[in-house]
Amino acid sequence: MTADQPVERLHAALAAHGIATSSPAARSAFPTLQLAHGPVVWRGPEQFRWQDLTTRRRRRHPITDPAEATDRLSAEATMAIP
Repeated sequence: MTADQPVERLHAALAAHGIATSSPAARSAFPTLQLAHGPVVWRGPEQFRWQDLTTRRRRRHPITDPAEATDRLSAEATMAIP
């Protein structure tokens, strides 16, 4: 698996749920993804990482489970829509 594949899978899963995102991009050594109405997600070692927009707490989720990460991010993106 390349470094970009987990982020590309997350991007596709979010798109399938109707959540707009930027195209995957590289910031420093890790690929990132910006949700249109939500956090920036980056792929760290073995985990997706993002900051909850409501509580400002850092969130983590295994890169091997993009479906569950999509569910978590979709809930946060819904809360972030003004």
